[in-house]
Amino acid sequence: MAIPVFAGGGIHSIHINGGQYKNIIIQKLATGQLRIVTTDVLDENGMPLIIAEDAVDDTVIIDGQYDSVTIYAPGAQVILAGDDTSVGTMRVAQEAQGSRVTVGTGTEIGNLEIGATSEILGNGRVRNASVNANGVVFEKRPDQWQEEDNLDVPPVMPDLPTPTPGGGGGGGGSVTPSQSGPRTLSPLGPIVLAIR
Repeated sequence: MAIPVFAGGGIHSIHINGGQYKNIIIQKLATGQLRIVTTDVLDENGMPLIIAEDAVDDTVIIDGQYDSVTIYAPGAQVILAGDDTSVGTMRVAQEAQGSRVTVGTGTEIGNLEIGATSEILGNGRVRNASVNANGVVFEKRPDQWQEEDNLDVPPVMPDLPTPTPGGGGGGGGSVTPSQSGPRTLSPLGPIVLAIR
């Protein structure tokens, strides 16, 4: 299997139409920007994409199906674009301090593993996030998330909408406490019912 390595391009430069690849590697970009679009990938799970540590402060726009995306570059900006773009697992490695991931409308990340201070922006969907770094900021809450107990600065997320009085029953979220290890939280937090 081939391992394509890209170190240049622009926002209209790379289209991968078919094939099967072990990894796709993005290195330091001459223009600072790269858009990579994949279609008709032979692997049903998509392709693994690696944004190398030397792509510092570069912008990578991805469109298509990706099994995994791993960000090693500090300050990298990764933008998920396109209506059907999805990433099975996205990893923000410890080396990727100050990275920004934008999950565009209509795009999705199945599992987001965050190991460095970063921002997660956009209106797309993050099904599950695992936060293992201080100072992570989310513009939109993931469906579910876990955070390490020993974080000095827990993740910042938007406030939940204030419930309006009246109306019918409700659903709820949950908190699964643990003595050690990560905490699992739903986006709604704990719900307390008083029965009279």
